[in-house]
Amino acid sequence: MTQPRRRRLCIRSLACIVWAACLVGRAAAERVEYISDCRERLAVEHSQSWGDLGINTAVRPAGGRPPQPLKIGERVYEKGLGHHANGAIVIRVEGRYERFACDVGVLPQGGNRGSVVFRVLVDGVIRFESDVMSDNDPARSVDVSVAGARELRLVLNDAGNGIGYDAANWADARLFCDETAPYVEGPTLLFDGKPPP
Repeated sequence: MTQPRRRRLCIRSLACIVWAACLVGRAAAERVEYISDCRERLAVEHSQSWGDLGINTAVRPAGGRPPQPLKIGERVYEKGLGHHANGAIVIRVEGRYERFACDVGVLPQGGNRGSVVFRVLVDGVIRFESDVMSDNDPARSVDVSVAGARELRLVLNDAGNGIGYDAANWADARLFCDETAPYVEGPTLLFDGKPPP
């Protein structure tokens, strides 16, 4: 009578061990790449209505003035992209990544300043859209699948009332890569064994 129960418990314990091992293996195989660290390799393109894209800082003001730290609410972030509405950041993910994640929010500028809408599009499909956010709002977390996708587009709109104070941050913007997933680079064109001029 007790033997079948013991066997059931052993099978259940074995299933838990296998599940835990899979989670550990997946965590070990998953690599994180911050977009600000590998923007050249990812061929990042951007547009915005004011200033220059901030790399690990808030948006860079024109005229050489130093940018502010990358901040949402009271939290300062070491990595991320400082952006300004209206604009878009385009990242060529080319099927190499599993997920994109970040925190989004408006740069603190004195309270109830700015009004922006964040959108994340994967191959043209909206995967995340925020409500209208100001610098009074806490950061919102974004975590979307980019598995098999070619392009990730981060869009920042001015919510229809102009671009005043619309400095906003894609903080801790990062991509997760499953290193166990197969990936084949695109074809390389060679002339007599050498790249074209």
